[in-house]
Formats: sequence, structure tokens, C-alpha cells
Amino acid sequence: MVQTAGEVNNVFIQSHGAAVEENQSVRPMGLAEQRQKFHFDVLKLKMTHAQWMIFISVFAVAAGVVAMIVGVVMALANTGSPHGYVTGASGLVASLGGGALHRHAKRAMTDLTEAAKRNEDKIDVDHQIEVATTLIDRVQDQAFKDRLNSAAALKALNIHPNPDTMFNSLLPGDPPKEIEPGDSDR
Repeated sequence: MVQTAGEVNNVFIQSHGAAVEENQSVRPMGLAEQRQKFHFDVLKLKMTHAQWMIFISVFAVAAGVVAMIVGVVMALANTGSPHGYVTGASGLVASLGGGALHRHAKRAMTDLTEAAKRNEDKIDVDHQIEVATTLIDRVQDQAFKDRLNSAAALKALNIHPNPDTMFNSLLPGDPPKEIEPGDSDR
């Protein structure tokens, strides 16, 4: 099928029964991409671990409470039998173990939340750099564009020079007037 609209010609080829795939070149992942993939794989693993720990801790506490109640009932029903005390003590241990697991899972979730916050901050910085470089690309003066790109690179490298120096070097104009020894400023 051919569609024509002015100077634009579109050709559509339909295949019956066979899927046609474009041959895309697959480039290897760079070191930064590999690190990012590893980072997110570790975060996913930690998330799964924390979720299972919470589930197991809730189950252990519930089972411990049930065992304690059964132990108390057995101890009251059979005054001479030690089974009730053993069951109650086992329930107490299970509940305490479940509480410890829950505390560990809560700490793991807190660590994940902090990692997500750090990642969000990095994403915000990347977005700011991306917006800045997009705006810099619109500048026509090549020398000014180079100075702006240098400032953006300093920001990306987390280097914070003196703001007055950056302002004076980025925006052309009269050089800043300095007082020389012996001059009076009246």
C-alpha cells in the first residue's frame, strides 16, 4: 500500500503469517549502565527479602500467640502436666523471634527508603543537567556556549566554585574592578 501526501510518500509492506523484524544493532552496556542495573537488582533483592521477613515475622508472632494461649489453657486444664508450660514457653519464644524478625525487616525497609531517596535526588540532578544542556544547545554564541557547558560540567562533577567567579566568567562584560594598593576609593 502506498500513501502519498504532497512530497511525502509512505510505503507499507504487510506480511501474511510471517513476522518481519528490523535488524537492530545491539550495543554492549557501558560500565555506568551495568552498575545501575546491578544497583537496581540489589534493591529488588533487598525488597523481596524485606517483604518475606515481614510475612514470616507476622506468621511467627501469630503462631506464638496461639501457642501461648493453648499453653495457658493446657496449664489450667491439666494442673499436674508440664505440657501447658512448655507450650506456653514455646509460644513466647516464637513471638519474641517474630518480633526480632519484624524489627530486622523494618530496618531493611528503612534502608531501602533511604536508597530510594538518594536515587531520586540523583535522578533530579540528572534531569536538571539534561534541561540545562538542552537550553545551552539553543545558544548561538559558541564561546558563550562553551563557558555554559563548562559550568554544567562542573555541576555534573559536583564541583562548586565561587559563585562570584562563575558569574564573572560566564557573563561577559566589564572585568570586575579591584582596588589596587595606594588607591583611595572616595
